[in-house]
Parts: sequence; C-alpha cells; structure tokens
Amino acid sequence: MTYPLPARSAAVTGEHDDETRSGIAQPAGVWFREPVVEMCLRSDRLDQEITLLHLEGAGPRYQEEATEEDTYERFMRPG
Repeated sequence: MTYPLPARSAAVTGEHDDETRSGIAQPAGVWFREPVVEMCLRSDRLDQEITLLHLEGAGPRYQEEATEEDTYERFMRPG
C-alpha cells in the first residue's frame, strides 16, 4: 500500500543530505497536526527512499506479548 507524500517532505523536495539523514524538524501541518522529526534516507542504487518520522507525543504502539514458558523451560526449572 502506498500513501501520497506531503509536498514539503524531504523525500518530495529532494533534500538528501547529512541533515535529512540525521533528522530535520518539520512543523505541524507538514505530516500531521503535530510537529515531527523527519529522517530521510535515499538509495540511488535501489532507487528508493525510506522516511522515518519521530512523533513526540506518541508512545510505544507495539508491546511485546508475555512469553509463555515452553516444555524445555518447564523441564529445566528447579523444583
């Protein structure tokens, strides 16, 4: 699935320098209603860009599930 990129994003403007690789502050309204830090990596060889957005107000969206003890661990458990 693809999504249209905002006109002021680094991937669209073609800014592919050290600053965009380490992250540039984008004001509210460029990507979302809140400001973000945008990091954009360009690969000429693969002809693609990867954009990473850091949202300040967003907490973790993924939480690892509790691991279940497997048979080996039960067997090796003392007691």
